[in-house]
Amino acid sequence: MDVKKRLKETIEGTGKTGETLVTASKDLLKTGAASVGDLIKAVLEIAKETGVDAEKLVRDVLVGAVEATKDTAGSTAKAVGDVTTKAEEAIGGITEEGGEVVRKAVGKVKDILKEPFKK
Repeated sequence: MDVKKRLKETIEGTGKTGETLVTASKDLLKTGAASVGDLIKAVLEIAKETGVDAEKLVRDVLVGAVEATKDTAGSTAKAVGDVTTKAEEAIGGITEEGGEVVRKAVGKVKDILKEPFKK
């Protein structure tokens, strides 16, 4: 299945039962069907087409990417670093507006996922 189509169906609630954007992104990355950059570009296009909040979509994709990367990275902190690096690399092929959305989402993901490290 086409990556964009699967993500769009997930966002619209017509995809696999119980699947979220986070779990769909995780699955697509783990199976090698898409890269972080592919997922970001797809959700930015979907946001433009549907009017759904692009920053939220990118954030959910990045959280799914961290989940997919965590096992091979060895820790959540390393996975966050790996994923944010890939996301920042993907900005080069995205419009200025899309790049800003990705930068904001990366910041939010870092904040969300570093909470477990605070004690």
